[in-house]
Amino acid sequence: MQLTPDETRRLLALVADHLATIEMPISEPFVGFSEVAFTAQIVTPSVRELVERIDVPGLHVSGEGAGPILYATMLGMRFHPDVAITLFGQQLVAVEVKILRSTGRQYAFATALGQSEIYLASGYGGVVTLLITERAIETDEIARTRALLETSKRKLVVRSHAGAYVAADRSWLT
Repeated sequence: MQLTPDETRRLLALVADHLATIEMPISEPFVGFSEVAFTAQIVTPSVRELVERIDVPGLHVSGEGAGPILYATMLGMRFHPDVAITLFGQQLVAVEVKILRSTGRQYAFATALGQSEIYLASGYGGVVTLLITERAIETDEIARTRALLETSKRKLVVRSHAGAYVAADRSWLT
């Protein structure tokens, strides 16, 4: 059993919407919380809960806090998504989590986008780039960035102390 491209896009949209709307203790990553710990304790269990509700036999969540994950190799370097959803080996959705702290924000953002592209190139049907930001970002700026970066296979979710920033247009969920 495998998911069709349309089913994979629907799963991607569900994961992106879920990560944009779930309750997250956003203040914690900035007080000594690492990306790995944040992903293992908050993101991965939440994605696992969503996948369990979807109830498709064989749909599996792996990554930080959820067991081994297949890695992608490019130029002799190994990369692995923070969270991955697979179905009997079919790479469906990768989630890349980056915390944008007060220093090195540009580097973390660029790294997140680059890693997301690597996962798409390595065969994942879609990728969610989840950015947790210490500073508030204008909703209009988020919308402009999403308009530039999002495709049917790539979703961007930006969260901060103020909550989730999501586009008013949710047509990508249908």
